[in-house]
Amino acid sequence: MRRGARSRLGLLAAASLALLAVPLAAEETVRIAVAQVRDQISLAGPELVVTDPAAGEVVQRGGPALVAPTDQGIAVGGRVVAATRLVAQSSGAITVRGLALEREVEVFREIRGGRPEIVIVHTVPIEAYVAATVSAEMPASFPAEALKAQAVVTRTFAIFRKFNAPERPYHMEAGVIDQVFGGTQRISESARAATVATAGEVLTFGRQPVRAYYHSCCAGHTESAREGWGQALPYLPGVKCPYDGDCPSQQYTARIPLARLARALLVTRVKIKRIASVKIADRTATGRVARIAIETDRGRIEISGEDLRRLVGYDVVKSRLFDLSIEGDVLVVTGRGSGHGVGLCQWGARGLALKQRTYDAILGHYFPRTKIMKMY
Repeated sequence: MRRGARSRLGLLAAASLALLAVPLAAEETVRIAVAQVRDQISLAGPELVVTDPAAGEVVQRGGPALVAPTDQGIAVGGRVVAATRLVAQSSGAITVRGLALEREVEVFREIRGGRPEIVIVHTVPIEAYVAATVSAEMPASFPAEALKAQAVVTRTFAIFRKFNAPERPYHMEAGVIDQVFGGTQRISESARAATVATAGEVLTFGRQPVRAYYHSCCAGHTESAREGWGQALPYLPGVKCPYDGDCPSQQYTARIPLARLARALLVTRVKIKRIASVKIADRTATGRVARIAIETDRGRIEISGEDLRRLVGYDVVKSRLFDLSIEGDVLVVTGRGSGHGVGLCQWGARGLALKQRTYDAILGHYFPRTKIMKMY
């Protein structure tokens, strides 16, 4: 079949996917970490009940419930329960940090960095998750074919994460590290329609779900997986994208005080008093920053372009496609695009849809040599 073409395979064909141990079903679910805290967090909802399933007892009836990690277990309303997992149920939505979640969440006590933390996990039917995530990740005003492409990529990302999750009580986080999940009560009608139109469809290579990365705006050319993540993937070679010209992040400027950068560099375990220069040491084939050389009073430090974004904020340095200069005691970043640049360019998908390209053609452009398989 041609690139990006749909291959409508039934359940038996889906079962043959090497990555999946069992066939997927329409009621397939994913587990989302909606909050991870080391202090107190509130759970609120009508007729809230918090239980300890292992002990078979009710911990708290009525809400809100204030939960916190302790060395001995989980504190609920000041009472410490010797448990690593609790369940909170409600007759309506459970609110966690302003996020409305359907009826039930799990409260886990995990150890990270030698310290206890609370992880709130919500289980969601995968199609509801796709609709909610498309609503959060792509504007509802985008053309229908772009939204359908996003729905397939979102579903593929979720399924890949689910069946490749490390040993932890959830498959994905609810933020930008994985996919932004805003809850199933915030679904736009256009996202819902895109999800229904592509129900069960997953992007594959060699009959396996692909690593379905995406970003907001590539500024003319997507990055290869090898340059972006250090792993060459045949379906992510990086492609030209002259379709994202309407992206509001085509141009951006960030001004970062050198003192702030010096503080951020403490993660390198070098205490810096003065930064003398910051220069780009290497770029990828698409012009994105690979390495940055920083001359300091403690010698030369090298970081990657992605390190700079992580250290000062992804909303500050929006991409790795940038130039650097110093004005006085301020580092000036002049850049283009938004996001890591690998995979689907969302604004490029919009541009292609406006040119009457269908969603399978859009996906074929950004993920060459792939096929769409209907898995349930």
